[in-house]
Amino acid sequence: MPRLDQWQQMWARLGAAAADGSIFDRLIACYAEPHRRYHTVRHLDECFAKFQELRTEADHPQEIELALWFHDAVYDTRRQDNEARSADWARATVRAANLPAVVGERVHEQS
Repeated sequence: MPRLDQWQQMWARLGAAAADGSIFDRLIACYAEPHRRYHTVRHLDECFAKFQELRTEADHPQEIELALWFHDAVYDTRRQDNEARSADWARATVRAANLPAVVGERVHEQS
């Protein structure tokens, strides 16, 4: 299961002053929603494991890692814009952390 220290370390690598643990808790709660069959905490773990194999090939690995946290966070079976809403949440989180806008845009594109 993704860990809070993993979340905090990623934010530190991004240069953020502090990681917002409440967002971590919200993300984990999203991936644990009972109606999910595939986009679960297990899926998130699998994404991180695969990313570790490829991390050195990325230009902005910490941004890709952040995008992975959010990529399937919003999952409403009645809507068609889940990925866009997840990406918007990621970008808003980057903005709230006072990171450069370009970071938020790259994370948004990858989420």
